[in-house]
Amino acid sequence: MGDLPNFFRKPYGGGWALVGDAGYRKDPILALGISDAFRLSEWVADAVHAGFSGARPLDEAMAECQRIRDEHFAPMYDLTCGMAALEPPQPEMLALYQALRHNSVERDRYFGTLGGTVPIPEFYAWDNVRRIISAASV
Repeated sequence: MGDLPNFFRKPYGGGWALVGDAGYRKDPILALGISDAFRLSEWVADAVHAGFSGARPLDEAMAECQRIRDEHFAPMYDLTCGMAALEPPQPEMLALYQALRHNSVERDRYFGTLGGTVPIPEFYAWDNVRRIISAASV
């Protein structure tokens, strides 16, 4: 989207909570916004329930919800913002993409990072990237 603002906002306050693009927005290049909103809605509902039921103070529960949101979505946020910039890949990433062309197992894992089924930090760990590239050289 070019200049679409991407952000994390504080998603709660006295009497209100934000879910979806209101509290956290990344470029729609991977079309994950609605999935993220549904997941976050569940976390907010759990935090509100914890607060209203007296299981823990509401502000504490909402702060934990924000921490979980930020920790969970940060890797996909970074990946998405990088993809949306449409910059040419760095040489290491180009080598990875070329290696993936002939490695169906790792290619499936790569697409899993885009779908949220493979942890981004795990797949893009330099040791893993180097292993995939090295296997293609053999």
